[in-house]
Amino acid sequence: MRSTFAFVALTWATVACSGSNGTSAAPSPDGGAAADAAVSLDAGADSAAPDASAEAGGAVQLVDTTPADAALHVGVLTIVTLHYSGSLASSSVSTTSVKLVSDGGTVALPASVSYDDTTHTITLKPLTALSADLTYRITTTSLLAADNSPVANVTRSFHTRYNSYTDYESLNGTTLTSYTSYTLDAQGRVARRITMAKGADMVFGTADDVPTQVAAYTYGPGTQHLTNYSGPGVDAVWFTADDVISNTNDYDTTTWGRTRSVYHSGSGVDGVWGTADDVIGTFYESVMSPEGREAHALDYAGPGPDGVPFTADDVMSYRFADTWTANSGQRIQYSAAGPDGVWLTADDVISTVNDYVLDSLGRITALTFRGKGADGIFLTSDDVTTQAWTRIYDGKGLLTQFRIVNGAGIDGVWLTNDDVVSSYYGYAYDTSAALLSRTSYTAGPDGLWFTADDVAIYIEHMSTTL
Repeated sequence: MRSTFAFVALTWATVACSGSNGTSAAPSPDGGAAADAAVSLDAGADSAAPDASAEAGGAVQLVDTTPADAALHVGVLTIVTLHYSGSLASSSVSTTSVKLVSDGGTVALPASVSYDDTTHTITLKPLTALSADLTYRITTTSLLAADNSPVANVTRSFHTRYNSYTDYESLNGTTLTSYTSYTLDAQGRVARRITMAKGADMVFGTADDVPTQVAAYTYGPGTQHLTNYSGPGVDAVWFTADDVISNTNDYDTTTWGRTRSVYHSGSGVDGVWGTADDVIGTFYESVMSPEGREAHALDYAGPGPDGVPFTADDVMSYRFADTWTANSGQRIQYSAAGPDGVWLTADDVISTVNDYVLDSLGRITALTFRGKGADGIFLTSDDVTTQAWTRIYDGKGLLTQFRIVNGAGIDGVWLTNDDVVSSYYGYAYDTSAALLSRTSYTAGPDGLWFTADDVAIYIEHMSTTL
């Protein structure tokens, strides 16, 4: 599952682009802290264990890999190595035969691949930072031993560090105006999210602050269950058995390349949450492209007459489809079925269009929002840009700045230096490239952006524990 920082090099919008019910919607600014979005799924979502028959192989065998198979908490700047029991034919080692692919993808990420015959070791070095809280697969095909005998194909996987939130602080100058805290489980995943209100002293961040909303997360292989609580129950004490549940969400990524989520809005006739008659509200399914980006998604208002989600009679509320090339992409969102009343046909009603700009490493560097031009029709030559989001990376491929742009500037051209910025986010990392914080800024008293007096609007801190 995607990190809450889903706005990553491989994809812009995933579960972190959630509406209030936890289902995906149009892209959020950088995939930031969507309150009900899935925070993390267990690395067990990668169900492709090595195929014993594929690994029968010849005399030369894979001995080990770094990271180890099924490793957790792997750093985002990791270098992959594969150590073999004997010499390989160096001509068979290439970016075609040794690949690293991301969650749900099948196309190799940009990387360099080399071979050292002295140690019988293949080294794969990604050309940009990996994403936090994501499963990656290492695959080999068509490798040959030095005597040209075939070497068994293998698949290995690992999961990058969770780098989860620990708190969210909204600021007015230096005054704390809202606060959310997170507790983590032993794996570093979010276990509980607590939204706080001021206590009797009317000051945030003091001992008498009181919870107003609580969310609890549990995990399984490729699954996550989220329970949202709206009150402390009859005993008026939070974190006891009678806390009031408002809704639940279930997320499933056990199928490689597919995410499903189901929102339950009620406890059903039996009045007990987590039983078979819980009331299904909205639900959602997304499918990844070969590059590991979201390719299309379907959002449903509820199940059809059969009462079962993900069946043919489901009631669709919207859908979107993404297309990708080497240096660009486009998302088209549809909000209605069109005159024929049938979804997934040519007359579906377009509600929004977004265009992506990719750099040479396949990272999203900009996203623009289209509006209809004078003809009132999307996807024609008079469409107009209404907003843009841009991203800046450092030399390691880490996101360092994210800008929200609301105007084209004096030159009238979008995505140029004089674009009108409305706000931006800055990112800070530790020496291991774990994200320490994300801070939202507006221009300070000098009226200039990206200067020392810029004012922090809110800050989110992250856990860097491995």
